[in-house]
Amino acid sequence: IDVTTSKTLTYLGAAISIGANTITLSGGGTFSNVNNLVLSDPASTLKLDGISTVANVSVPVALSTGKLDVDQNSVIQSFLNSGSSRVDILTGKNLSVTNGFEIPQNKSMELIGADGTLTLSDNLTLAGTLKFAVSGVLNSGTIYLNGGILDIEENITISSNLVHSADSSIDILTGKSIKYTGQEFNVEGFELTLTGGGIFSNTENLTLNDPASSLKLDGISELKNVSIPAELTSGKLEIAENSTIDVLTHSGSSRLDINNTKVLTVSNVFEIPDNKSMELVGTGGGILSLTETLKLTGTLQFSAPDYSLKNGELELNNESLLDVDYHTIIDSDIVLLGNTTVDVVQGVSLEYRGNAIDLLNYQLTFLGSGTFLNTNAILLSNSGSLLILAGDITIVLIEVTGNSAAGKGIRGKSAGASVTNLNLLADMGLTFIDDAYVLNVENLNVNSPAQLTGDGNGGWLKVQVLGQATANDVLTMHDINVSVEDEIDIDFEGQIVMTGNTIFDSIGGLTFNLNGAMNFNGTVTANINLNQGVMCITDNTTLIGNIRHRADSLIFIAPEAVLNYQGTNPLNVNNMTLAIQGGGRFSSWDNNSLTMNEDDGRLILADNATTLSHLAFGAIVTNAVLEIEKNQDSICSGDDVGNDSDGKLSKILVENLVHAGNSNLQLSDKTELSIRNSF
Repeated sequence: IDVTTSKTLTYLGAAISIGANTITLSGGGTFSNVNNLVLSDPASTLKLDGISTVANVSVPVALSTGKLDVDQNSVIQSFLNSGSSRVDILTGKNLSVTNGFEIPQNKSMELIGADGTLTLSDNLTLAGTLKFAVSGVLNSGTIYLNGGILDIEENITISSNLVHSADSSIDILTGKSIKYTGQEFNVEGFELTLTGGGIFSNTENLTLNDPASSLKLDGISELKNVSIPAELTSGKLEIAENSTIDVLTHSGSSRLDINNTKVLTVSNVFEIPDNKSMELVGTGGGILSLTETLKLTGTLQFSAPDYSLKNGELELNNESLLDVDYHTIIDSDIVLLGNTTVDVVQGVSLEYRGNAIDLLNYQLTFLGSGTFLNTNAILLSNSGSLLILAGDITIVLIEVTGNSAAGKGIRGKSAGASVTNLNLLADMGLTFIDDAYVLNVENLNVNSPAQLTGDGNGGWLKVQVLGQATANDVLTMHDINVSVEDEIDIDFEGQIVMTGNTIFDSIGGLTFNLNGAMNFNGTVTANINLNQGVMCITDNTTLIGNIRHRADSLIFIAPEAVLNYQGTNPLNVNNMTLAIQGGGRFSSWDNNSLTMNEDDGRLILADNATTLSHLAFGAIVTNAVLEIEKNQDSICSGDDVGNDSDGKLSKILVENLVHAGNSNLQLSDKTELSIRNSF
């Protein structure tokens, strides 16, 4: 049928059934048929080879070899696709459908011509399948995805608007893509599934805009733009196969379900804002991979086991929350840009494999009683760094490199938090909100001169092993309660210094070796082995524990200071030399006296005002020596040799003497020994 350009053939007769034949419409005019031109047989072909407009076309059957063949630009005003059609649009040509039409459930339209354009003046409702077996363009109008499938086997461009009105699917073959330039594509309260391994390259967002919106990436390799402005409740973003989202806009609260071993990669920076959340749900085991940065100001919650966060950076901003309810691995680098909180529930481990977490001048709070398995340290690098332990959390590694300001460092807000390794390279504050609270440290490693400072209000630092590798690794304890489980070897001068109101409990005891010296002040609970070392009593000290003298040693007690010895056993000099000097007082009881118990033992008392409350000579002793010297010095701070020629006496006092054996008394020049009570 050939209708000349600008002319119209009006057909009022019955519907035209093409059968297993071909009808060609040409000429550039209009075929205005009141009743349908029907492709009634699987082999029916309607060829539009120049006709401008056809009024009504119907495809009620499933075409096999037949097709709608468009060789020139044409318009079909009304198209009824109650069967399954095949549309062949020649390269560079356009078929325009004026009125809306539907591809019903279990029916299809397949575009088989290369690089043609299908233009919709109204809408296409897709309940069945729209298949692009070749490259092409879908232009204008609106496509309602009403439970159907958009099946793409070649690269196509869709500038029509996509509207989601029922659970639907888009399948894009691997290596192929949809370039979607239509309006924002809202998922609504339905599930949209993207499959096939190809790319959905959308200029505007694919948006989860409803609390029930669900987007399932079940094979699609890449999705350009996704937005989640809604507060998802039953809806979610599900990753059933490895997939990439280039740009994720996350202004709402999402639920993310990544199937076991599958990977969702987000290529660009995205943010979880204040009062919003991303919750990882489902059966777990999936991987969220960051190419750049996840900026967390709201909440990132792991609500299923064995999830992993990998690559890129996790940026923890002010008032953010990292909430871990199941075993989780974070292999991204955590960066603090504000005060933040990490909550690890009891019985759960959070494995952190990223770079050291530098607190800078921010506050990091741990909640929960789980385990933080960090390969690299939590780093207190700044005077304002504050680590708050508000649950009985276990942390593998903490390192202090910046001196803590007052009230900073570590604050205990739980009864029994634990640290496997605490490395001190600078001064650290340690305070507790309750004097019954404890911080348990398996290994306290002093790797540089460092001070532990409390606030004098109680709480205990309980250490299993204290490590001080070199003579530079001096530990000072100020206004703090510290206990150490294992024996401590004192090997160098000033190795441990006690100042202020400090209580020190050395459960495994202290051994003072050659060149070893410790400054005492406050209360010390320890059994002490003097093995050629020096005890420096710089202020009033109470020692709860026994002193054992194993090699020639020295006890310095500063002027006016008192060493209150509360051991259950006497301090036996044995057959060695013990010097007590400095001008202070060694106070003991009559049943734990400083005792000359063996022959060849020598006790040297030096410096003016040095005082012993009790001294005993055992009955078996025949030649023990008590030597009184004017001035002696030591490595203890303030213990100077003095001036032997100043003409002054050094007056030594023994308040109570028990003399059951034989002794030798040697008084050097300018010395005086006073014995207060009878013996």
